[in-house]
Amino acid sequence: MILNREKTPGQSSRVSGSLLCLVLLLGAATFSSSAQAEEADKVIEALGAVNGVALHCNRPNQVRKIKGAMVGLVPKLPEYRESFFSATNDAFLRAARTQESCPDPIAFRATVQHAIDQLQHFFQPGR
Repeated sequence: MILNREKTPGQSSRVSGSLLCLVLLLGAATFSSSAQAEEADKVIEALGAVNGVALHCNRPNQVRKIKGAMVGLVPKLPEYRESFFSATNDAFLRAARTQESCPDPIAFRATVQHAIDQLQHFFQPGR
């Protein structure tokens, strides 16, 4: 059996066109997942920052609510856990260092709920 290795007219452009489409699709998927990862970090860090304030202000009910949301809504990935704990630690230390006054309990509950709503919107859209 002899294989015909001659190019047919337009074959080169079809192959390179297909290759270009594949490269563009892979690039778009990488950009999309990169943008999603950044957005996930922002949402998790916001919740962690609120958690740090709750810890500093001795608001155990809010801490429980925040941790429950984190455990119940966020995939169990080390990078998510690290983002949450890092943001919590940073906010707690900043509040302690600057001797920040604690927010009004009612306003703070609304802040906690907003952070949880953002988390839920990101990780469970349509729910």
